[in-house]
Amino acid sequence: MQQHVGAPDDEQHGAFSEGRGSARADTDTSSAARAATAPRRRNGGPDELSIAEKSNAKLREIFLRQMLQGAPVGTLGENDAMGTLTPPPGPTAHPAPPSRFDAGRPAPPVGPSGRAILFGLFALVAAAWLLMRAPTKLAAGSLPRLAADGTPAGDAPAGRCGGAKGCLIVYVAPWCGPCKASLPGDRALADFVKDRGIETTFVVGMDAMPRCAEMARTIGREVLVDASGAWARKMSIRGVPHFLVTGPDGRVKKRQAGALLASPDVVARHLGL
Repeated sequence: MQQHVGAPDDEQHGAFSEGRGSARADTDTSSAARAATAPRRRNGGPDELSIAEKSNAKLREIFLRQMLQGAPVGTLGENDAMGTLTPPPGPTAHPAPPSRFDAGRPAPPVGPSGRAILFGLFALVAAAWLLMRAPTKLAAGSLPRLAADGTPAGDAPAGRCGGAKGCLIVYVAPWCGPCKASLPGDRALADFVKDRGIETTFVVGMDAMPRCAEMARTIGREVLVDASGAWARKMSIRGVPHFLVTGPDGRVKKRQAGALLASPDVVARHLGL
C-alpha cells in the first residue's frame, strides 16, 4: 500500500516554497552554463580530439627521429593512425658505412701486440745489461806514473799485469775519506800478497794532478794517475776505494767496492788471493 503525502500549504509554508523555487532556478542556471561550456561529444567530441592530438604527436616524433637518424622520409602508409611511414617508391638513400662497433666485425687492433711488447722489453733489458756489464779484462792504455815522492816518472801501461799469479788493483781518490783511512791496511795487504806472486798497483784518480801527487806521497809507493777518471769509467768503477783482482792475463776475477778494514790475511781470503 502506498501512502501519498500531500504537498504543504503554500500559505502556511510560503517562505519554503519561495526558497525551493530559487534553488530550482539556480540548478537550471548551472546546468545551462555547463551545457554551454562543455564541448560537444559528437562531430569532434573530447575523445576524438584527444585521439587526433596523440596521433599527430606520434607522427611528429617519428618524423623527427627519422630526420635525426638520416632515414629517408616517406609518406603515410596504411597504418597512418598508428604513426607508421611507408618509404617512397624508387631508390632509397645509401646506408651508412658499418661501424667498427657493429656486431660480428672484430675491432681493429689499437696498439702493439703482446709479442711485440715482450720483444721490446727484452731488447731494453739486453741493452741495459750490455751497457752496465763490468768488463772482464783490464782496459788497455797508458796512465801517467808518479814516484813515491809524487814526482812524474813517465807513463805505464794500465792494462798489463806483471804478477806471476795475478794482480791486485787498488783504486783510490784524494777526496775519499774511507780511502785515506784504509791506506795503512792496503799497504799491509800489498806486502802480504807479494809473497804469493800477486803484484799490487795503486791507481789514484778522479781529481786534479797536484792532489793526486799529494796522495801518492801519502801512500809512499809508485802509483798510476787517472785524473780525469776515464780509466775508471772503462772499468765500471763507480765507488772508491775499489779493488780489482785479475789473473796473469789481465782478466778480472773479482771486484770489491768499499774499504776493507781487517787484517791482511782476512782481506786476502775475502778477495780470493
